[in-house]
Amino acid sequence: MNPAGFNRSRVAIAAILVVAGLLSYYLLFKTTTTTTVSLGDAPSLEVAVPAVGGAAEAVEPSSELQGGTIYRVGGVAVAPLMLVIAAALALLMLFAGAWMIVRGGRRRALRGFVFTAGIANLIGAYLCIYWLSLGGMFFLLVTAFVLGPLACGFGVSWACSLRGRRAISGAVLLVLVVSAAPVSMMVHPWPLSVAYLVSSSALEQTADDALAGATLDLPRWAGVFRIVDVAVEDGAVALITDPNRSGRSGLVRLAAAPRDDHSGPLVNLNWDVWLAARWRYQNED
Repeated sequence: MNPAGFNRSRVAIAAILVVAGLLSYYLLFKTTTTTTVSLGDAPSLEVAVPAVGGAAEAVEPSSELQGGTIYRVGGVAVAPLMLVIAAALALLMLFAGAWMIVRGGRRRALRGFVFTAGIANLIGAYLCIYWLSLGGMFFLLVTAFVLGPLACGFGVSWACSLRGRRAISGAVLLVLVVSAAPVSMMVHPWPLSVAYLVSSSALEQTADDALAGATLDLPRWAGVFRIVDVAVEDGAVALITDPNRSGRSGLVRLAAAPRDDHSGPLVNLNWDVWLAARWRYQNED
C-alpha cells in the first residue's frame, strides 16, 4: 500500500474509533438509570403457598431486593464493574483515534492537543466557578471523559515525535497532567478556590456592606463573581450568584460565632465547599 493510501486508511480507522467512543458515551449517559433499593421497602422473605396442600415454603427475595443501587442500561440490570469497563473502552477508543489521526505529524498533534486540552480546561474552570451544581457537574463529567482522552491522544502523539528520552518523558508528563486536570476538578473544584482568592477583598467588602444594611446596587461584580442578590441571617451573609428557585447558589460568609458548621441563609445543601476560615460556596438542593 502506498503511503498516501496508508494515511487515508489510518485516518478512516481513527475516525471510526472516535465516533465509536463518542457513541459509547452517548449510549451510557442516555440509557443508564439507577434505582436505590432498601431492604425496608420489601419483606426479607416471601411465603410461597403450594397450590395443593403441603407446608408453606420460605423463598429468598429477588437479588434486586438485597439492597444497594441497581444500574440499568437500556432496561437491563448491569453490574457497576461492567459500566466501568464500558467507559474504559470508550476512553481507549477516543485516545487511540486521536493518536492515530496525527501520528507522525508534530505540528498537527500539538495544535490538536492545545485546542482540546484548552477547551476542556476552560469549560471545567467555568463550570466550577459559575455553575457548581448537579447540572454543572454532569457537563464537567462529559467534558472530562470526552475531551480528556482526545487531548491525551493528541498530546502523546506530539510527545513521541520529539527527540531525546528526557524531552519525551517531560512532554508526556505535561500531557498527562493537563489532560487529567478536568478530572481533578470533579474531585475538588480548585478553580473556585483560585477565583475566591482573586476576589476575596471585593467579597469581604460586599459582605460587610450587606451586613451593615447598606443599599446595594445589584447585580454587581465582586471580583470575578457576579452577585445578583444577598441574604443575611444571624450575622451570616450569602452573596447569591445563581437565584434559581429550585436551588440557589452563592458564596456564604458565616457569622463570627456560627451556631454550627452549616449555619447561614442557604439550607438543604448539595454542595458546601470550604474556601477560607469563614467562607463557603454553597448550592441548595
